[in-house]
Amino acid sequence: MKLLHLSVLAALLTLVLGLPAAAQDGGVTVTYTVTASDLYTVTNNGTEPLVTFNRCLIANQVYTLDFAVTVATDRSVTATLATVGEGSFNFIPQGFTPATIQSTGAGTQTVNVRGTFRGGPNVFPRGPDSEDALAIYLEGPDEAVLGDALLGVAFACVEAPATPLPGTGVADGIGTRVSLGALAISVMLLAGGYVLRRRGHTV
Repeated sequence: MKLLHLSVLAALLTLVLGLPAAAQDGGVTVTYTVTASDLYTVTNNGTEPLVTFNRCLIANQVYTLDFAVTVATDRSVTATLATVGEGSFNFIPQGFTPATIQSTGAGTQTVNVRGTFRGGPNVFPRGPDSEDALAIYLEGPDEAVLGDALLGVAFACVEAPATPLPGTGVADGIGTRVSLGALAISVMLLAGGYVLRRRGHTV
């Protein structure tokens, strides 16, 4: 599995290094440090971390990823956090807070970031080659990649929620949450009883 993770990281790095425009924006060093969590394992933390989820993602569930971005440069730089990789279709970026990193050029600056993601709707099981991934990186002016570092995120599968989301409609308004079928039967029985009582009253 470690070799697989290394190949994932290498593929993501190739994607980032191969982005168009100004290639690498020289004179900037970027590192990432990911906050620990029971949901995932982090390797190479503080340099080029790879976050690997320990379990399957849950479809449509929202996840947060907390990390620090450290930028070292001797000039003023403004960059935007961005993602690349096919994994973004199954671990869908919802945004970063803050979304923009501004460095004054006065040495080293560290910014704490929270990334929000949503598990994709497509369920697929864990398999020998099912690992999917995406990369988070800093995009500078002219779409240049700041530094040659990235934060990788990998996961092996997406599964359906253990309990379905609550439904909507008439049935949800009933305290006992009876099914629509049971509700229809109850209405029929009540109506029948009402007719019988009316007949008994008129005889």
